Amino acid sequence: MNKNLPKIILIIVGLFSFGSALEVRATETIFVYSAVTFDSQAQEVGGASATWITYGLYDYYDPGVFGALFYANPVDFIDQDGGEGVNDYLYGYYPGYYADFTTNDYRPNKILCTYGEHGLRAIFVPTPFQGYDPYQIASIIPGSYGAEAEINVPYSFAENYSDGDYYVVAETLVCIQTPTVESLTFEEMNSAITDNPTGDFGNGVVFGGGKRIFPDRQTPTDGTNRRIVRVRAQLAGSGGSPTFTSGVRVYFRNFDVDDPSSEPIIDNNGSAGNDNRALVNPAGQLSNTFATTDANGTASVDFTVTMQSGDNFIIAASTDSTYLGGVSVSGTGLQDSEGNQLSTSSGRARRTALLTVWRKVHLEVDSMGPVGNNLASGRITSKATVGSTAMWLDVYPSTGDLEVGRFQGGRMTIGQYNLEVLDNTETAVQVRSNNGSVTVFYNSIFQLFDDDDFNDSDGTFKDGDDGEDVTFRGATKFTETFSRLQPSTDINQNPFAAAYIEPDYTWAEGQTGMNDENVQFELNVPLSPPLFNSERATTNRERDSSGMERDDFWIGYILIAYQWGTTLDIDPPVGLFGAGFSVADSNIVQNDAFTNSASSFSDVPPGAIGSLLFIETMRDSFVTLGTDYLIRTAPHELGHQFGLLGDSSDPSPLLDWGIMDVQSQTLHFVPTHINVLRYRFSSPGLSF
Repeated sequence: MNKNLPKIILIIVGLFSFGSALEVRATETIFVYSAVTFDSQAQEVGGASATWITYGLYDYYDPGVFGALFYANPVDFIDQDGGEGVNDYLYGYYPGYYADFTTNDYRPNKILCTYGEHGLRAIFVPTPFQGYDPYQIASIIPGSYGAEAEINVPYSFAENYSDGDYYVVAETLVCIQTPTVESLTFEEMNSAITDNPTGDFGNGVVFGGGKRIFPDRQTPTDGTNRRIVRVRAQLAGSGGSPTFTSGVRVYFRNFDVDDPSSEPIIDNNGSAGNDNRALVNPAGQLSNTFATTDANGTASVDFTVTMQSGDNFIIAASTDSTYLGGVSVSGTGLQDSEGNQLSTSSGRARRTALLTVWRKVHLEVDSMGPVGNNLASGRITSKATVGSTAMWLDVYPSTGDLEVGRFQGGRMTIGQYNLEVLDNTETAVQVRSNNGSVTVFYNSIFQLFDDDDFNDSDGTFKDGDDGEDVTFRGATKFTETFSRLQPSTDINQNPFAAAYIEPDYTWAEGQTGMNDENVQFELNVPLSPPLFNSERATTNRERDSSGMERDDFWIGYILIAYQWGTTLDIDPPVGLFGAGFSVADSNIVQNDAFTNSASSFSDVPPGAIGSLLFIETMRDSFVTLGTDYLIRTAPHELGHQFGLLGDSSDPSPLLDWGIMDVQSQTLHFVPTHINVLRYRFSSPGLSF
């Protein structure tokens, strides 16, 4: 065989500098070069990249600047006659080049297509290198993904060129596609993620939908971080396009989007976003700005929310960091650099649903024990006949002078007779008989029963609730007394929902000693301004949750009592009355514990340490005056614990404080109070 024919030599081309010519032999390396383009739509790739591929082995394809990746298992040039096994000579022979193409994720965000046409071509140039033309031979040989492509050196090539060293360049023609994020979702870690309400309920209350999270501790000593959620990105894969798997880099960004409310007091910067109220990282914090997909095409990062009620967030993710860098807030959503709205279901970047922070206030609810001493007794001081016409009976009360007017509407018993009480002075009682004439004798023993009937159980014969256990009104706690303080997102059942706050009763119910139903009974809790020491002492008597409050574990306290001071119990039904009272801590001046406005955390006062609900007075005000205090008082007083003032007696609508007013029929919080609640940082009763 002629040993003087030209040898085929391999050279590195493209991004690599030329080196010494290498003689192609069966056990040596063959060079593969890629010259492809990549446009902004990620449909093709461009530039140049190169690799060495060793015979019989699988190697990564080095992407260089642009590049694509594949595995290759080439076979060396083969002597068609099979005589030598090493193809050093071309003359008269048709050596072949074979390559298998597969994908491999090497560069973030760019991998080979698994569909469409692939090609391979060879270029033979003499040495020294003089450029490709006119030496290019062998046009593109189409092939599908994973197929082998073979290039043969034409006979004419060997005939027409003289002896010498020749360089061989094999080019792959492939398409490249940028993987996209198909879905971006929140996953629960240590706190439940549930649906957030949606809709405009007026008065500045607008819910943005999406999801919500309660990042609070679940107990005062809970050491688990409840603020973390997982953000999970899933790469796309459908139809003829590839199903992307491991090794793709996904980029993440977090945003503080606009508050859904357009009420200026609540959202004072319009639709600009960046209006969350947290002191630190108001937009929340990502554990990392990128993550690499696993074998399932999933990439995840953790996101830490704030603790401020009403703060809201959206996370965006993309495999294109440049595109993602142009994303910005657009109201309660996001837009790209061209003003296109980001979607949760399509596009070059995906966004999550809106995630909103809610807070719980854990309520300890105690109640006084059975009613006692709600009657008076003594003796009649003169004989008299009582008929259907009102008359006065002089009495000598053995229990001390009667409270004037206290027994109006009550009942007087003398022996077997029951008389209706119309009025009373300190030593006389106005009565009448509804069952014929009754003769009462001197020194007859009498008993007077108040008309108090907090649970509407007496019917005709008033017994002053004697021996009846003080508790909430209604068949259940929520029937009346707490009907507007339910664990609900409905502002008609929970006005605090307007500030993204929800009451919780389950924690205290599970604690030994809490929710005591037998707190020492007081017929009237003494009115003791200006320090209100009596009210504070009663409030603190069985407040077992005292000292357990945390900034991330809010506690409220309610004691269902019977009546406040004797001048405020609607006995008789004239003048002022007190359906509830909330007292500040002893080291705080009562009037300094409340406010109607705030523009920062430091403007929010401590509020009250607890509240007394005077259940009988609430009922009296409804029966005699037609008020709504049976349902208003509980949320109203809890509002005081959060530092809200209100309590205006001015009927002017300009001073309507909503549910915090004593005149208004509105059972919702006004925007200025919602704003104060949204700035709340510490547990009710505690200073910032």
